[in-house]
Amino acid sequence: MSTLSEQLHLQNQRRIAKFNDAHYEWLMQFESQFTHAITLTFNPQRIRHISNRLSNSQILTKIELLELQKKSVHCFANRLNKSLFGNTTARHGNKLLMVPVIEGLIDGAKVHYHCAIGIPQDRFEAIEVKVRDAWRHAPLSGDQVDVQPYRNRGWLGYMSKQAKYINRECVDWGNVLIPCTASEFPSIAE
Repeated sequence: MSTLSEQLHLQNQRRIAKFNDAHYEWLMQFESQFTHAITLTFNPQRIRHISNRLSNSQILTKIELLELQKKSVHCFANRLNKSLFGNTTARHGNKLLMVPVIEGLIDGAKVHYHCAIGIPQDRFEAIEVKVRDAWRHAPLSGDQVDVQPYRNRGWLGYMSKQAKYINRECVDWGNVLIPCTASEFPSIAE
């Protein structure tokens, strides 16, 4: 027979695994449409500049900073969408598939985003340049941008590794983009 502490620990581990599995399972429904894996970092100098612009009596809280970082990713997504699809996004609802995941919210780590995106194959040309340009225009954008072809579901597991607690952000749900035609994207496996 195990102690109460061991039972509670085991119960907590099962809950974490279930929560993480639910995130991973949700990501897997789009796995065949993901075409690229992206990592975006933030510029600490820009963050300090915004903090300094606030009056001396006001301090930028972690929650406020997180909201500013989310707005930067929103700006990035809008610019990338426009760059890839032009005005058809507004007229016809064509959008890229994008699932942004926030990492580094615990233990004082450097906050950054991992994104899985999906675009039609006819838009692959110059995707890295378009991603870098769109991110460069985001308010808190950093210099480290990594764009790789999506290879396998290992990226989705890596992205969702911090999905452990319901009260902690992981998937940036406000910036998830699911196109009307997501089911029409070509599968990488095909």
